[in-house]
Amino acid sequence: MPPQRFTKVWGFVLGNSLFSTALGSDVQEPGAALADRVVSVLGESIVTSTEVGFEEALHPHVETPIPPLANPETAALQRLEDMRILLLLAGDVPLYAPDRTQLDARLAAVRSTWDGEKAYLAFLAQWGMSETDLRSHLHGRMVVESFIHRNVGLSLEWESEQVGWADVYITTYERWITPHRDEARVRRIPAR
Repeated sequence: MPPQRFTKVWGFVLGNSLFSTALGSDVQEPGAALADRVVSVLGESIVTSTEVGFEEALHPHVETPIPPLANPETAALQRLEDMRILLLLAGDVPLYAPDRTQLDARLAAVRSTWDGEKAYLAFLAQWGMSETDLRSHLHGRMVVESFIHRNVGLSLEWESEQVGWADVYITTYERWITPHRDEARVRRIPAR
C-alpha cells in the first residue's frame, strides 16, 4: 500500500468506529480508545494490525504468478513488509505498472472468488473499503509482482513448468530481498 494510502486507511479505521458508535452499537464511554495497533515500522512507513488482518483475509482470493507472494508459509506481516519495501524501490516507474486491462482482469478474478456479489460487497464493507480502494491495493500488488519478476524471475534459468521451480524462485527471492529488508530498518512492535 503506498504511503499516501495511510491517511485513507486511518480514515476508514476511525470512520468505521465512529460509524458503529453513531448507529448505537458498541457504544463506549468517552475517552481514549484503540483504533488500530502499529505492528511494524519500516523507516517512515507503518504496518497496522488492520492491514495484516486484511492481507490474511484477501490473500486466499488473489492468485499470483510470483511464488514468494503465493507461498502459504510466508506470514502476512512479512508479505506486507516486503510489498511495502518493494513498492518504494519500484517507485512510479511505468514499466512495473499494470495496464488497465490487466488490472481489470485481476479485479474480476478476485471478485469471482466470492459466492456472489453480496458476499463480495460484504467483504469490502467489513474492511471499510470500496471497489476503488481494492483496485488501488491490487494495482500496488501487481507493481510488486512485476518488480520481483524483473529482478528475480527473469534471472532464473529454470522454466515454470519444471519440478522444483517455485522452490528455486523462493530461495532466489529470499537471497535477493534480504539486503533490502536490512536497508529498510524494519522494526517489529511486540504486542502488549
